[in-house]
Amino acid sequence: MPRAMPRARFAPPRASNARRTEALSLVLTLLSACAVAPARAQANSGVTTAVSADPSTTRPDFSLVGRVWVDGPTGNVGVGDISLFNATAAPATKLEVDGTVTVRGDVVFDESNGANKITVRDGASSALTLKDRGSTPVTYVTVNSASARVEMHAPLHFTGDQRLEAQDNAAAGLQITAEAGNPLLVFDTRDGAENVVAKVPVNVEDTTDACATSVDTSCALDASVVTDGGLVVGKKTFMTGTVRVADVTDASTDTNGDVFGSVRLAGGLAVEKSAHVKQKLRVLDDEDGTAAGGGAPV
Repeated sequence: MPRAMPRARFAPPRASNARRTEALSLVLTLLSACAVAPARAQANSGVTTAVSADPSTTRPDFSLVGRVWVDGPTGNVGVGDISLFNATAAPATKLEVDGTVTVRGDVVFDESNGANKITVRDGASSALTLKDRGSTPVTYVTVNSASARVEMHAPLHFTGDQRLEAQDNAAAGLQITAEAGNPLLVFDTRDGAENVVAKVPVNVEDTTDACATSVDTSCALDASVVTDGGLVVGKKTFMTGTVRVADVTDASTDTNGDVFGSVRLAGGLAVEKSAHVKQKLRVLDDEDGTAAGGGAPV
């Protein structure tokens, strides 16, 4: 049986070290070109590579797919199209957003760099609006910088510490005014002179009738108007109902001739109909009466 011929083995010629180095250099060059080419293609859009964190180094501008712009000299960031934020139109603040922002979490103000402020555009009737996200949004508050007003569109509901504090020690510590600015109700908070001044008539529409107030004042609070202090009326008072004074101080006269009693009038008393006095009546004037009505009663 004839012997099999050995299978021939063919090997490619070995490349020299110089040729291997040249091929490797070519591959690296191609890879480098592929990696850098996209950045160069967007160079006009401000795309650059990162630089040293050395603060003395002026950073170049940086753009992220034409939607986020970082201004190199200031570090201000603009979120929006590159037509709005670019090398010739840098964002004016640390963060400027063109569009709606959604925050899922808290917004925390830290005043370590100074007082915190929310600044709105001036001369705008709706510079800032607070509303909900309902299908028919309800507006609650509007900041009107054109009229320098905060406009409320919903009731104010106080819970917890239910106070509305006025400025201290001021003649007009708090005012309720009409839209034109004329005051309706003024709270005077000056020390020792605190009072509430009504600049317009006050109409009490409650029709609660004062009860037949007894001596023990058991129903003294049943009335449309109740005061624990004195009442001073500067002009005429017209009452369509009866007037009853529950104070039982007996009328008297001191050594100086001053009179005291439940009701004391600095002027005269005019009665258009009859007057009934349940107990004694004393007239201190001893002047004779006249036909004109002067003097003591006859």
